[in-house]
Amino acid sequence: MFGWSRGKIDPLDGPIMNLTADMQSFGPETKEYLQMLSELERLYSLKAEQRRHGVSADTVMIVMGNLIGIVIIVSYERGNVMASKAKEYLIKPR
Repeated sequence: MFGWSRGKIDPLDGPIMNLTADMQSFGPETKEYLQMLSELERLYSLKAEQRRHGVSADTVMIVMGNLIGIVIIVSYERGNVMASKAKEYLIKPR
């Protein structure tokens, strides 16, 4: 519903795991290690670009709280008359 993907496998995870396993066989001062390190940085930057930035949990909670408040006010007004002061209880967007 919210785009959360648990268990979804990223296609870049395999090359990253293989590259880190290969890096363990070389010392950090070797030329091959430095080449693999630059490749690993490139893979991580590609993975970071693929991530989508979603809505924060705080925003979702504020919206849900406002919707629940509106439903409560409307359901109360269906049976009883309420003054316009009820609008003051809603959190205003910033």
